[in-house]
Amino acid sequence: MDAVTGRTEEWAANWGVFVDGEGYAGGFVRALRPGHGAVISFSNPGTRSSCVFTAD
Repeated sequence: MDAVTGRTEEWAANWGVFVDGEGYAGGFVRALRPGHGAVISFSNPGTRSSCVFTAD
């Protein structure tokens, strides 16, 4: 969803988790609009990402 216009768009997402010796430590997502490339990677300038980490 575009925060300015409120318009929604299709995105393809690739997500995963971070683990350490204690188990779950966080997660991440990379996303790319369909038609902007076949691989969701940081080498593609259209890729967007976010992550979250947990701590005691």
